[in-house]
Amino acid sequence: MKASKKLGAIQGALRRYRSALFFSMKETWGEDKARRVEADLIRRHEEAEQLHRQTQSRRRGAFAMPDKRVAPNTEVFA
Repeated sequence: MKASKKLGAIQGALRRYRSALFFSMKETWGEDKARRVEADLIRRHEEAEQLHRQTQSRRRGAFAMPDKRVAPNTEVFA
């Protein structure tokens, strides 16, 4: 499977999971907090995709360590 097709399948699955998670969080915490957490999850996913693309473009047969300056935020949301 081509990387672009694989990425599209992953993005579609993540969108469905985030949607289900949003409605569950909305029932538990209310809509405002659910929207904040959902936005944070989307932001973190986009950062992870960007880091993956950068790492893959630098990889030339050897393991490339990600640059810490562009690593995604790994803080636990409050």
